[in-house]
Amino acid sequence: MHADRRRTWSDPGAWLLFAILFLWQMPHFFAIGWIYKEDYAKAGFTMLSLRDDDGRASARQAVFFAALLLPVSAVAPLLAIGGIGFVAGALISGAVFVHAAMRFNRERSNRNAKALFMTSNLYLVVIMSLLVGATLM
Repeated sequence: MHADRRRTWSDPGAWLLFAILFLWQMPHFFAIGWIYKEDYAKAGFTMLSLRDDDGRASARQAVFFAALLLPVSAVAPLLAIGGIGFVAGALISGAVFVHAAMRFNRERSNRNAKALFMTSNLYLVVIMSLLVGATLM
């Protein structure tokens, strides 16, 4: 990307960033909701995890949204954002994120929910670093 190119609200890169952040937040918050479901219940907040006694719905949703990040990230070069390096990094970090969500789906425990939460944080740092790197090149 050229340094003199101005970004606007209609820029495809802005929409890509929005899509990544929107999809990322869902598994992140499903993990938090599962870990702290008793606290949310005591506070009177209605969360999916409160109506999801065995955690299946929360875990399935986490896998679904984490998996959607893979194709969304892969379209970046079509939007003139990054190249093969960005896509490779995004797909690898996305696969790790999906794996953590699938592990939570297989065994819905606080340990796996915490691992999903921490993986989501790591994913966000990696993907944002990749995006910054892609825009600087």
